[in-house]
Amino acid sequence: MAARRPGLRGRWCGENMSDERDLQELQLILEEHADCDYNTRVPSGLEALDPEGVQRVIAEATRPVVIKFGKDFCGWTKKLNRSLQVIVPLYTDRADFYEVNLPTYPHLWDEFQIDTTPMMILFQDGKEVDRSDAAEPWEVPPVFEKWFGPPARQDAAGNGSR
Repeated sequence: MAARRPGLRGRWCGENMSDERDLQELQLILEEHADCDYNTRVPSGLEALDPEGVQRVIAEATRPVVIKFGKDFCGWTKKLNRSLQVIVPLYTDRADFYEVNLPTYPHLWDEFQIDTTPMMILFQDGKEVDRSDAAEPWEVPPVFEKWFGPPARQDAAGNGSR
């Protein structure tokens, strides 16, 4: 007899899942693990840079720059990208935001001493000031508040104001 393992709500895998609650629970599990889908990219909304662009924006910046180094199909990068879609518009009056896809430019791992992804690095006056590997939705806002203060308020049209 084949080994059985617990499935949804204590049922054994392979047993009938005709119950609507089982199907709803399965959908929740699949949604929770959507970031494991390596065929789907979650855009951050940030401008992508190549290595020359990275050097240029750091050198020419007149205000703080945040560069997110990540891997497009990494689950943690996808989590961070979802947060960045929401939080970056609240801080565009205080900094410029960019991203780099590390698999495309593998030498940047060493150049910026990146040991995990995603990694956000804050640059000011041409130098690194701070970095963060925050990716969970509750981790990202405190990083931005530490770096830039409270977020701007948005009006009904989505325009930020302080």
